[in-house]
Amino acid sequence: MPFIVFAAMFIGGAWGGTVGGIKIIRAVLILKGCRWQVKKALLSQNTVKPITFDRKRLLPDEMNEELASATTFTIMFLVILLTCTFVSMYFLPEQYSFFDALFESTAAQSTAGLSVGITDPSMSPVVESIYIFQMWVGRLEIIPVFAFLRAFFLGVPLKLS
Repeated sequence: MPFIVFAAMFIGGAWGGTVGGIKIIRAVLILKGCRWQVKKALLSQNTVKPITFDRKRLLPDEMNEELASATTFTIMFLVILLTCTFVSMYFLPEQYSFFDALFESTAAQSTAGLSVGITDPSMSPVVESIYIFQMWVGRLEIIPVFAFLRAFFLGVPLKLS
């Protein structure tokens, strides 16, 4: 049961929703993309098999681009999640396991509001700061946060063209 809740928090809600997580559309795209990659490996090299996703027909190059974008976002989300989990583990009391810290970090980053008891008024200020950062990243999404941090520290706006 806790794995289902963890997975639901990690995936999050619908596109454009205020909940954090990788979003359902990215999770579905990654699953469809993996299935498409396996099918593509079994077909001949000359076969062009478009894929239908979100009511659009995507050619192989377009699908690869969409899949790479969703996978990159998911990996960045996971790296921040695991980094914050490991750092917070160092400052947590010994009674909490790695899974407890992972669950709490996932709840913070996905802005789910669930807790295993780590989040309370007596928690370490370092852990509190980590969770605040994760809630901020989860609410705003990772790409805008990285663009802001880059502009803030380097003074250079991010060019997306």
